[in-house]
Amino acid sequence: SIIPEGELPPVNPQSKHFYWEHKVKVMLKNLGFTENFNYSLISDTLINQVKDNPNKYLQLKNPLTSDWLYMRRDIFPSLLKSTSENQNRVGDINFFELSNVYLKRDKKLPNEIMTLSILKNNGDFYDLKGIVE
Repeated sequence: SIIPEGELPPVNPQSKHFYWEHKVKVMLKNLGFTENFNYSLISDTLINQVKDNPNKYLQLKNPLTSDWLYMRRDIFPSLLKSTSENQNRVGDINFFELSNVYLKRDKKLPNEIMTLSILKNNGDFYDLKGIVE
């Protein structure tokens, strides 16, 4: 019932980041892609399936389960797992995920980088190149 007085609060500096994140997600959805959500934690089994070295990953000291032992440094293994789980249900799979990956640093918190991964199981290189452009 009382109108506030004074200056308006400053614009959130993160708002520009969220604007572009939303814009990319809407564009990919309009191009026929499905947004994929995966945990940021992965297992050593998944790392071995993509033939990567587990020593490159940030390992948790107290993991909840053996499936969530490492912080992912790449989204692609998670997308491959989602594809293998959904391949029998759907013909064409067009997945994307826009989320953080965690790069290990010596005696510091991990470097969090927002990353976009796109997976398309049908089509050719030039289809995907056109979508990225």
